Amino acid sequence: MAGSNQVQGKISITVPSLGIVRSKQGASLDYGGVKRDAVEDDQGIAGYSEAPAAPSIDATFTKKAGISVKSLADIINEDVSFEGDDGSFHVLRQAWCSEPPVLSGGEIKVKFVGISCDEVKA
Repeated sequence: MAGSNQVQGKISITVPSLGIVRSKQGASLDYGGVKRDAVEDDQGIAGYSEAPAAPSIDATFTKKAGISVKSLADIINEDVSFEGDDGSFHVLRQAWCSEPPVLSGGEIKVKFVGISCDEVKA
């Protein structure tokens, strides 16, 4: 269990069909929800409009034996978890690989998008 002063550093991403895939530094989770944009009129700001924003995970994996670019590209309808070493845990529900993974210099960049994102409390 993480101490109260621990800052999130390491991220583990789990895809049921692949298991735990350790991410490189810089993985990000966009919780999604509602995006609010300012609405302007000739008097100034009138308020805001709302639009849905899909939750997503962006990550880079080290290309190792057992990690297939095709298997990442083929991910659809899986609950992908995003776990921090600080004890945080999120699940991207019914996720899919939204863009073709990019393999370059021994690294695979991947983006998952899902229907919803849940924060799971320990």
